[in-house]
Amino acid sequence: MGMFNLTSYLNVHNAVPKAKTLNEINDALRIANIKAIELDKKCYHKSVYSNPFRKEARRLRLMKHFLEFGIDNIEPTTIGLKVNNKYLLGWKKNKWKVIGNNKWYYYQSVPHFIGKFMFGKEIIEVIPSKESIEEATKMAEEMGTLKNSITEGDGNVAGFLGEVLVRKLLKAEQKNTYDYDLVLKDGKTVDVKTKRTKVKPRLSYECSVAKLNTRQKCDYYAFIRITKTMSRAWFIGLIPKNTYFSNSKFMKKGEVDEDNDFTVKSDCYNMSIDNVLAYSEHKKYR
Repeated sequence: MGMFNLTSYLNVHNAVPKAKTLNEINDALRIANIKAIELDKKCYHKSVYSNPFRKEARRLRLMKHFLEFGIDNIEPTTIGLKVNNKYLLGWKKNKWKVIGNNKWYYYQSVPHFIGKFMFGKEIIEVIPSKESIEEATKMAEEMGTLKNSITEGDGNVAGFLGEVLVRKLLKAEQKNTYDYDLVLKDGKTVDVKTKRTKVKPRLSYECSVAKLNTRQKCDYYAFIRITKTMSRAWFIGLIPKNTYFSNSKFMKKGEVDEDNDFTVKSDCYNMSIDNVLAYSEHKKYR
């Protein structure tokens, strides 16, 4: 069978408007998805055909990612998306290169690319000192079980150790209240979310905020993971609370997170580590 003649159906450039702003891209993406489905239905009897609307939707999604992170110096080209006149991200695969160089590199996701290669933000490994562990142990003994903790008090020492480590990393002041744990040098408040782990966290792992904790009045969430032996820790990032909830996914207790096969212990909002890193504002406080 011959290929479907798209010009007799709809021209992709006429059907999908050119878009530059986030709102325009959202509208164009909606149209591209509709046209892609229409073309699939029209060509249902063909074993092989090209769907340029689906390709256009992929291009628009890539552009949308950067605009959502406030990066608007982007320019579509025939082979990829030019970003900040420095980087080129290919349309077809998760590949990128520096403009002017021939070597291509792989990236795991757009948030990973933005966080690591553009903003220089990576997971920070920390080795807890004896003094930090002793301080956390004393705080746990004085405070008791944390209300609405996902682990129901089982990880109190680790939780306070997370606060101590983040406090030192961000040069903050300890202020344990119901709403927040730390106060930054500019007066912004931070609620520290600590999770215990057996292994170094991967970018695909999830950060979590319990649904009951969403009422806490704080400016930022800080995420940190600590081994059960408390011998190593990894600071994930510092993300504005509103940004977190605008980009996280809601999970109900008992549901299995398809991204990591983890059974959710309590109703919560999850966001992958690579997204937290990309949105993180920790560098301005270090």
